Amino acid sequence: MGDMTAQDGWKRVGWNGVRLSVPEVWHPAGIEPSCLVFEKDGRPGMTIRWTSTTARGWRRIRRHPVGRATVSGMRRGFPPALRRTLRETAVPASWRDALAGCFSAAEIDAAAAFSWGDAGGHGGEGIVVDCRRTSRRFLIHFHRTDAPGEAAEIRRVLASIHSGPEDGRVLWAVFDIQAELPGEFRLLRHRFVPGAFHLLFRTRSETVGLYRWGPASVLLRNNSLQDFVAKRLAVPQGIFNAATGESVAWSGRIPPARGGRRWMTPWKPEPYHRGRAWRPPRRNKILAVQAVSAAAGEGYPLERLCAAFRTLPADGGGKGRLLDAPLDV
Repeated sequence: MGDMTAQDGWKRVGWNGVRLSVPEVWHPAGIEPSCLVFEKDGRPGMTIRWTSTTARGWRRIRRHPVGRATVSGMRRGFPPALRRTLRETAVPASWRDALAGCFSAAEIDAAAAFSWGDAGGHGGEGIVVDCRRTSRRFLIHFHRTDAPGEAAEIRRVLASIHSGPEDGRVLWAVFDIQAELPGEFRLLRHRFVPGAFHLLFRTRSETVGLYRWGPASVLLRNNSLQDFVAKRLAVPQGIFNAATGESVAWSGRIPPARGGRRWMTPWKPEPYHRGRAWRPPRRNKILAVQAVSAAAGEGYPLERLCAAFRTLPADGGGKGRLLDAPLDV
């Protein structure tokens, strides 16, 4: 499976069951559970948004412009100044060829292409297309910049889009982190702020948190790695069971914080925590994985989770506007 490392000026991105390749100079500017926004040269470049087409999904998205594959249904999602310029177009032949790798001919035939623009040169083009295999509807649109090679660039992005797990695993690759996790992991929350990334997942038996902090040289200037983790993740010093200069591990039950609701369920055991934090070689970062379950021995082996999580060379990302789900860490 690909990753976000640059290959001939392109990088692989994965998020919540969707994978695609984008130019290396494109940077995430907005991230939501079912949406990625990229910018290039400080300007909007591309948005890809998806939603469920199941019965429950349709009820949920009736009020959302992605929920309808007609131009009139999408009009509300555009700024008022551009709504009157939005018009339906035929799906370009080059787009049809590019999308054939992920979507069937029938799905492409049923797709709705559109364009918009004004006299000032602000505009773009896009498409709404269903993927019946994964029960998802995609809204994909590109902002026009009239840069050389832009049409070929768009075709390559469209050709790279893939929906659903690959070999039962889902790729999570944005900014400089990458994780390949089983398809049953469901995203609960995410947070991307300068110096601190956090993804929280839920399975049937546990919750799993992935953490990335940096720069490590600054964060650990007056702290050991163990002290840093104990403070950031509220891990009691008494349950650390392995520590070196570059790695620490912990396992044990952690009582809820003072003032919590432990008194409401006194018969339940305290949650069992197991985790590991480490400094990857040649990366000025700190990575950590923590799994919380009802009992020891439940859930995925911690070693496999840690092996699936890594940090990559920074993509030189710009200062994009980050849209995330709030999470107090």
